[in-house]
Amino acid sequence: MRAALIAALAAAAAPLARAAENIVTTKVRGIGYLGCQVMLQQLKFGDVNETADYFAARQASKYWMTSAVYCLDTYCKNNFEENYAQFNSNMYIYGPGPINPDPQVYRDMTNYSDIRKIDVQSKRVQAIIWNQTVIGTQLNFDNAYRTQLDFPLTEVYDHAFGWGLYVLLGAIVLVGMVNRVLGYFSHRAQAADPEDAYAAVAADDASIGARLNTWYRKHIGTPAAFGYRHNQSVGWGWLSVPTRVQAIGVFVYVALNFIFTFAAYDTFTDNLFYPGRRDMQLWRYVADRTGIMSFWNLPLLWAFAGRNDILIWLTGWSYSGCNLFHRWVARVATIQAIIHSAAYTWFEIQQEGTMADMFAEQYWATGVFATVTMSLLIPLSFKPIRAKVYEVFLILHIVLAAATLVLLFYHVKVMEGTYDAWLWACVGIWAFDRLVRYIRIGALSYKAFLGKKNTVARLSGSLDDGSLVRLTVQSSIKTKPAPGAYYFLYTPRSLTPWENHPFTLASSEDTAEGTQLNFLFAPQAGATRKIAKRIAAAGSSSTEMTVLVEGPYGQVHPVGSYEHVLLVAGGSGITSVLPYVYQLARAPRHPRKVTLVWAVRNATYASDVLSHELAPANTAGIDVHVHVSREDGATASDVIDRLPGHIASLDDTSSDTAGDKDKDAALVSKEAGKNGATLRVHSGRAVMRALVDYHAAQLLGAERLAILACGPGAMLDDIRAAVADAYGTEEGKVRGDAIRYYEDAFGW
Repeated sequence: MRAALIAALAAAAAPLARAAENIVTTKVRGIGYLGCQVMLQQLKFGDVNETADYFAARQASKYWMTSAVYCLDTYCKNNFEENYAQFNSNMYIYGPGPINPDPQVYRDMTNYSDIRKIDVQSKRVQAIIWNQTVIGTQLNFDNAYRTQLDFPLTEVYDHAFGWGLYVLLGAIVLVGMVNRVLGYFSHRAQAADPEDAYAAVAADDASIGARLNTWYRKHIGTPAAFGYRHNQSVGWGWLSVPTRVQAIGVFVYVALNFIFTFAAYDTFTDNLFYPGRRDMQLWRYVADRTGIMSFWNLPLLWAFAGRNDILIWLTGWSYSGCNLFHRWVARVATIQAIIHSAAYTWFEIQQEGTMADMFAEQYWATGVFATVTMSLLIPLSFKPIRAKVYEVFLILHIVLAAATLVLLFYHVKVMEGTYDAWLWACVGIWAFDRLVRYIRIGALSYKAFLGKKNTVARLSGSLDDGSLVRLTVQSSIKTKPAPGAYYFLYTPRSLTPWENHPFTLASSEDTAEGTQLNFLFAPQAGATRKIAKRIAAAGSSSTEMTVLVEGPYGQVHPVGSYEHVLLVAGGSGITSVLPYVYQLARAPRHPRKVTLVWAVRNATYASDVLSHELAPANTAGIDVHVHVSREDGATASDVIDRLPGHIASLDDTSSDTAGDKDKDAALVSKEAGKNGATLRVHSGRAVMRALVDYHAAQLLGAERLAILACGPGAMLDDIRAAVADAYGTEEGKVRGDAIRYYEDAFGW
């Protein structure tokens, strides 16, 4: 009964707190009456039927009612009407009906000559059965008032801190929007007047702004949070290390949640709900705070998870960056849910509750199970599981996330809709993302739904010799995909039509029916292997199939507005770089120098791409350097021998521009194109630090270098570390705006 009363009193005050009213207004709106109610709760009255409903029994009690009205007359004189109205309202909501609207009725029932002023906190007094009107001392009322005020006041802090997280997000989004707008106009102005953009005017490296920008790029904006690994996992492959600027954002978010979880609690010894038990007060407040904060975090969790994320549209953040914050929000919200569950369990046990009694309540059982489903999502989302069994991870992720929402709806059902808005926000975000996905699929692939085969899949050789698959997908409408675009492809006529995988667009061209989207990949495990097997099973080098297309997604990096451009690809990362190669080769005006460096292990793969996508006709004005790794025993000569005669001719003149010291062959294209562009093939790996240093050394005056990389994590981390090390104000280093590093790395 005592626990039920506490819950009722908290619920009665909760609407006041949720309206975000200040304490002065809250006093006027009836907390004084609740103080009287809490004070009288400590006493036993002879005419109160303790077996009846709490409020109904007290409304029928002459001594309880006259004591309550007398308390209001004594301690709430200045706002008696408002407090009496709250008294009436509570009895109407929680009791059998309203009390008499005229308080004089209860005054007339009072024997003023027999009123006792007592200490309601005295154990001896609490043991007495009273058959008269009584009043507690001023100290009793002050303690009761403070006891009752703590509930709504703490809840005000609970929600204020929740809003604080949204203010933080809003500030970060605003900074991202401003940065994106400024970057857009800056690059557009440079592209509009290339002569000005290329003017070699010396930069003022001594200015405070230039030095701050250099320091920021070197120590904050570019490097990994610690060490040098960012794209490579740490901790036996389980953890991803953010960049330093991402780490600062994560740290601020986690720190605020930690502070908000344990700040602004008022515990005191004379609390009438938990007399002498400040530990129970604290953990009750912590239990409430963590539960509410977890709910505030849920919409953020869903907002950072979608492909069609408004945050990405507004700020230009990458999907992998948003996914990083999605994982951290999930961890924080789950830890808060665990603390919430543990604290309430401890709290109920302190009140002599049993686990059986707790689980008999729907809100309790569903809350526990929701905590379990949230907790399971964390270990099942670690990187090795996502990478090795992505489809299993995805299905479990969706099922457990949906189960969490359903369980939470039942968990807060007892709150009569108070917290449903947060859950419906999650549902709305998820539904919006799915709706936009279906719109994208329908727009690009609606003709495929009519049974038309819209895709030609070609295999360049046999299935196991390192050959490539080229998918040519005919979209249903014309579209103009930009460099950096990737699409999710579905095979609706397979055994798993719901599966979809990201593929980077290699190139595109307009046709009479729409746009031809060209994808290039080497068959690996999973979906790509299935497609290759399907081609091989057709008995020819190609087959027709039906593919649904969802996209485009991805970022466009403005590398064309820089005077020098270095494109670096590793293995299949060449598909991400190809659109930039075509854009730069066909642009009306080139940057002064464009270099493509491609590190590849398979000679068949390399020669195939060099003969088609990177043929001289497609790389005019671009120096192409191919590094053939010896890990698979391949050499530069192996690649050269496979090239068509009109492309390759041996030449023993090579340079160190690619940063390697071990070359056994080089070749120069007979169709080098304008600006004397060359194609060179080298044996051995390119040294990323030497590559960055060489191209940074070529900058003159105010010239700038854009580096775009896509490939294995180790290669990307090498480049990132080299770029960060290249910044500086001392001799041999470059200013902060001289080099800009862009990275295309899709993170699961």
